[in-house]
Amino acid sequence: MLKGYNGKILRLDLSTGSIDYESIDEDIARKYIGGVGLAAKILWDETTVDTAPLSPENELVFMAGPVTGSALPKSSRYIVAGISPATGIWGQAHSGGYFADELRHASLDGIVVRGAKTHISQAPLSNEILVLPCRAMREDDKDYAVSFGVPVNAQGLTLICSEPEVSEAGNFFDHPIGSSIYLNDSTIVFDDVFIPNERIFLKGEWQFAGDIAYMFGNFHRLSAETYKAVELELFTGAAALMAEYNGVEKAAHVRDKLTWLTMYAEATEVMGRAACEHCVSEPDSDLVYPNPMYANIAKFFFADNWHQATKYVQDIGGGIVATCPSSKDYFNPETHNLLDKYLGGKAGITTEHRLRLIKLIRNLTSSYEDVLTLHAEGSLAAQRLSIHSLADFDRYKAAAKRAARIEDGTKHPVFSDLPDFPCQY
Repeated sequence: MLKGYNGKILRLDLSTGSIDYESIDEDIARKYIGGVGLAAKILWDETTVDTAPLSPENELVFMAGPVTGSALPKSSRYIVAGISPATGIWGQAHSGGYFADELRHASLDGIVVRGAKTHISQAPLSNEILVLPCRAMREDDKDYAVSFGVPVNAQGLTLICSEPEVSEAGNFFDHPIGSSIYLNDSTIVFDDVFIPNERIFLKGEWQFAGDIAYMFGNFHRLSAETYKAVELELFTGAAALMAEYNGVEKAAHVRDKLTWLTMYAEATEVMGRAACEHCVSEPDSDLVYPNPMYANIAKFFFADNWHQATKYVQDIGGGIVATCPSSKDYFNPETHNLLDKYLGGKAGITTEHRLRLIKLIRNLTSSYEDVLTLHAEGSLAAQRLSIHSLADFDRYKAAAKRAARIEDGTKHPVFSDLPDFPCQY
């Protein structure tokens, strides 16, 4: 159907009470342009010169044009046409206001969405919610192959927010990270939310659902690598400081753990940078996006190694990471001196500094951080799927064939033109 038309009209027969939808032929819409044109065509075909204006045979046609309900200025207009009682021939009236918009929407010029999506971070702080497909789809999934934008206060949209990890706002001693940052994760419920066509980007074109999902994943995984690189600096720094505060920084196993954490932090940053510096550009547009292979590898790398990292940091910190008294006890005059004496660490390091660092490690290695690292920006399984689909196995196999001197007639643009392997000495 032509853009600007929904392809249907609603017929109401007030004599019988019947309600029916009728399709509009695209050729008719092209020939009789706009609401006036279609109304004139309907009246020409369905009334005669003998039709009395006030008879049941007369038709009253409410019709919107192709730009009605769009973002164009003064487009909220519609016409009412019929045989006029004043003249006995064609008569029409024009009007504006909300009815034109409602007429367009009532005529299926959009979609109605029902369902829910969990853990959408910071949704209540947004003005708009962008909805995307979650995966590649088949033709029988086309009703779910939708992408659109909707205002966060749209009718029928409900946001149910998760409870903060920390209930004591501003308690930076016990919760240095949790009291500073609150990711307001929401379950968004769509209860028959109407989305007009001008806000829809994908409407049943199931062939493109996977492209949208994977492109979103590229940017989302890069965003994870950017904040995780900074977080791993905190992580490694906390482990190194804790080793010093506990007086074990020279122990061989501690040095090994610190070396591993350093490699982990630096490798995550390098891979994230590589995804940007080796970005991919679309040949037919100005779009540039992170290298999908490198972005997925970086996300998989830091998520897959996260629990090993928390194990090392917690091992260096000791059991006190779990059992440390709260700030209420430490700053209580009745117990402060006792805790200051018995919970001290290396000479020259204040007990307060040691306890603040212990609380930081507790925050950084919490179960919330564990789950967030694994599943935010896509699970490990999602990265595996992406990496496998992006892998250039033809190149890898061509390299192996060259080394094994397998000549099966297949050609590769890189390896087929290289000299025999290995090179002669």
